[in-house]
Amino acid sequence: PEKLPSPIVCIVADGLGGHEDGETASRVVIEELVTCIGEGDFKTAIAEGISSAHQKLSLMSRGRRPMGSTVVGIVLGSTQAVFFNVGDSRAYRLGQSNIEQVSEDDLSSSGSHMLSQCIGGGSRLPKPHVVELQRNETETYLLMSDGVWASISDKMIMEIIASSNGNSAKDLCDLAVQSGSEDDCTAIVIRPNA
Repeated sequence: PEKLPSPIVCIVADGLGGHEDGETASRVVIEELVTCIGEGDFKTAIAEGISSAHQKLSLMSRGRRPMGSTVVGIVLGSTQAVFFNVGDSRAYRLGQSNIEQVSEDDLSSSGSHMLSQCIGGGSRLPKPHVVELQRNETETYLLMSDGVWASISDKMIMEIIASSNGNSAKDLCDLAVQSGSEDDCTAIVIRPNA
């Protein structure tokens, strides 16, 4: 297959439940990030995109529960994989026999599932978590909303990725719904060697 040009950008944005216009909030976050990420310094571009999205959502919000979103993404450059997140959407990397969460959850320390930071949502400007790794063509990268990862185990994720015939993202979301998830379920599976 023909190689895609760098950088490759994949993003999952999940509008905050119970807040106004979650679908619009998640779209704004993706649009602002894609606009800012180019061939330059990915870390700076990610921070600028998140800041721009946060400001835009703050200006657009009209109700008591302002628009907000979580986000997780990856920027694949020619030699690096730059992961970023705000909130509780997650990034993983999978090898042949292991799974590792790369992102950092922004959850309150009280043990509840309350977010400690998000984009918009009436909160202060978030500080994105950014992890830069060497791009590894043998690994699979995975981005998921909390509707998926909170409903299925890491073992189940590994089994789906290993056994799926090109539909692993859909299969993960379907399994999460079958396992009782009542949240939005979104997943992206990235195989750099495919």
